[in-house]
Amino acid sequence: MFAIEPYFAERRVLKTSDNGEHQRTWERVRVVGMTKDDAGQPAYLVECFHNGTSSLAFEGEIRRLEKGNPL
Repeated sequence: MFAIEPYFAERRVLKTSDNGEHQRTWERVRVVGMTKDDAGQPAYLVECFHNGTSSLAFEGEIRRLEKGNPL
C-alpha cells in the first residue's frame, strides 16, 4: 500500500429506506491511499465518516467528485 495526496470521492453503499427497501446510493469518503486486492486489482483506502467518527475501508470502485478538489 502507498499513501497519496488525499482527495474527496464517493463510494457506493447499500442503504435501507424507511419502508424497508434497499437502495444503492453514493456516500462521500476521503481517499488516502491505494493498494491491490487479493485478485491483484487496484483498491482504494478510504476514510468513511459516521456521526462524528471515522473509519478506514478498502473500496474497489469510487467516483471522484471534482478534478483537483481541495480538502
